Amino acid sequence: AQAAAWCEANNRNCDTSQANDALPAHRVQVDTFWMEVNEVTYQQFVAFLNTLGPGRHVDGCDGHLCVVTRQESETASVILSGGEYRATNPALNDYPVVDVTWYGAQTYCESLGRRLPTEAEWEYAARGVSGSIFPWGDEWRVEAANVRGSVQNTDGVIIAGPQAVGAR
Repeated sequence: AQAAAWCEANNRNCDTSQANDALPAHRVQVDTFWMEVNEVTYQQFVAFLNTLGPGRHVDGCDGHLCVVTRQESETASVILSGGEYRATNPALNDYPVVDVTWYGAQTYCESLGRRLPTEAEWEYAARGVSGSIFPWGDEWRVEAANVRGSVQNTDGVIIAGPQAVGAR
């Protein structure tokens, strides 16, 4: 809710009602689990798509769309060209892949013999044992997040934006 409120207060395209299902906070017991340290990169996800085969991003994830490509949106960062998937710009290869559907994420995990975390596991991983609102503490700091789009300070210096996986 704090992140959504910050987003709205800073004239971003936000809907604070999206945080309504996060409240009230309540205790949940989770079993031991493992989670990847880093996000999935374009390079990793494109390699997965290429194992599915050309055109299979549309129905290759349990019969559903795996990822939005240029075929679906002119702003997408994945393209199918010459029978192979790739990032629209090779410079994206080490960045976190975006526009992946839940089905795409689930099928990708299954292809590695893994699974998506439950909501409780995801929240625990994000909050840690201290229960912070964000992984870095309780105050929103845009420069600490790996966010889509760039954010500049009052001097015009970019203080936040997409970072290559493992850069922070």
